[in-house]
Amino acid sequence: LVSESDCVDPSGPDEVTSRVRTALSLINATPETAIEKIRELLVSLHLSPTLAGVGVPKSDLHELASAVDPVRMSNNPRQLDHAGLVDILERSWDE
Repeated sequence: LVSESDCVDPSGPDEVTSRVRTALSLINATPETAIEKIRELLVSLHLSPTLAGVGVPKSDLHELASAVDPVRMSNNPRQLDHAGLVDILERSWDE
């Protein structure tokens, strides 16, 4: 989740964590089980849980990260830069 050092939401990390836990509770998930629960949900909806599964070439991940509007990234409660976004995309590609 977020910490004092990476939280950009003015409500602070405790409030962000509380909101994330509330949202995850809707799918019976915790921060520890969230990725697996979301993948299960996608599969149950007959959707691919990976970027590779929807045809995104791994070679396009850096370009995709560069195409993200920095203003939109600032809307994320956790500080996120280009390298962090690439990391998320790489982990989402084939896990």
